[in-house]
Amino acid sequence: MESTRSFTIAASAKDLVLEVRAANGDVTITHADALMCEVTAAARGTTQAQAQQLATDLRLVADDDDDGVRVVALQHQNAAELESVSLRVTVAAPPEVAVRVLTRTAAVIVHGYRGRLSVDTDSGDVTARLDGGAAEIRSRSGGVRICGTYGSAQVQADAGAVQVVLPADASAPRVDVQTQAGDITLELPHDSKVEFTARVRNTRSVPCELVAAWSEYGADAGDRWRSYRGMIGGPAEAVMVKSTVNIVSDTGRVTLRCLPGS
Repeated sequence: MESTRSFTIAASAKDLVLEVRAANGDVTITHADALMCEVTAAARGTTQAQAQQLATDLRLVADDDDDGVRVVALQHQNAAELESVSLRVTVAAPPEVAVRVLTRTAAVIVHGYRGRLSVDTDSGDVTARLDGGAAEIRSRSGGVRICGTYGSAQVQADAGAVQVVLPADASAPRVDVQTQAGDITLELPHDSKVEFTARVRNTRSVPCELVAAWSEYGADAGDRWRSYRGMIGGPAEAVMVKSTVNIVSDTGRVTLRCLPGS
């Protein structure tokens, strides 16, 4: 049985960072001129009365600190009961408010957000279509996909697959991806220019058909790490805005490919 309850976060003009703590469920982040945040909690119980009581006993975590960080989280007098609560968090934020998400399994979906995004997750998938700003993603096992327009993107993943789509416009982001066992896919438009470096150990392949100048410039024989660098999109002296991509991968496949139709 399930019972829902909704909360509206009282935002302040002093809020510089919105920190969402959601163990499970989903978090959606979009752009807005003013900060808004709503939380819908779905409490589950073996009976309808039990679910309703659990929903009634939920409370927002008090956040009275005047530190510029607005914490969004729910609490219960018995913390173990929160395992039976799934959250749906909706955030609309202007670029000047950074959004930080801490979660175990909640999916994080971003549409058009323009500020500084930070996500730390155990196994929830992260899909971010940005419209400016920057992203920093830490994932233990969930998949990560970043696209849109952004100034920089940093991804650290233990086991999940990572896909990064470079912007098709004139922006030149810096992308840093580090994985332990997940595959990495880098997609780029035909007219882009990318300075690419990779440090890999047990990766199955590093396709380089898009690279004009590619070389293996270092190898650590002791632990089998190999380093590569190359220029994608033309000679180094060409006059073009240049993106920078750095990849470190222990085990997994690194794939470079052009966007369809670009």
